[in-house]
Amino acid sequence: VPKKGFEKVLGAQDDKYQIVFVGGDTKLKNTDRTIFLGKLSKSDVRRVYQASDLFVLPSNSEGFPVSIQEAMSCGLPVITAKDRGYESYGLDEKFFMMLKNSDSESVKKAINEVLNNEEHLQKMSEYSRDYSVKNFSWDSNTDTIENLYQSILKTKKNKPRIAFISDAIYDFNKGGKEKRLNDITKKLVHSGFDVTVYCMKWWEGDNKYTK
Repeated sequence: VPKKGFEKVLGAQDDKYQIVFVGGDTKLKNTDRTIFLGKLSKSDVRRVYQASDLFVLPSNSEGFPVSIQEAMSCGLPVITAKDRGYESYGLDEKFFMMLKNSDSESVKKAINEVLNNEEHLQKMSEYSRDYSVKNFSWDSNTDTIENLYQSILKTKKNKPRIAFISDAIYDFNKGGKEKRLNDITKKLVHSGFDVTVYCMKWWEGDNKYTK
């Protein structure tokens, strides 16, 4: 989709590096500069992360995309667009590159800048991995949310009930927020919460869908 910045990255081609695109249904042909892998399984996507030198996603209005979190977990330096969604995360812009004007030229310049400085590339890689270990654990994030709910509901004698409202849910839509909500919901149910997600009806039959 346009907000992901696909055209910006496509326009940042250079003979000095090869750009690998994952996801979508783009029918463009592979070249020496660009490879289009289309949709991949999660395990294959992880292998692509691990085989890469850096991750580029100049997207807008997304908060903190799961794909960037995944890339950081694999120790990849990140180049993205400067977005207000990152402001609350305390990211160090020396090691997490955010472009104010994320057009093809600025993306190309940033890629070359990072790849041509091996020492800084390594520091960005270490920063990504360290940040992800401290902040992206499903268990620690779910524990934080659960403790918050427990503190609010501690006076209730009955089984605590939680309602989430979302336009879409996993597996009908496999975006970042859907995956995040799915994993958090499962852990909360396992911890004894009664969880209901209110969303658009993506299935046929009864209005209620139980997983």
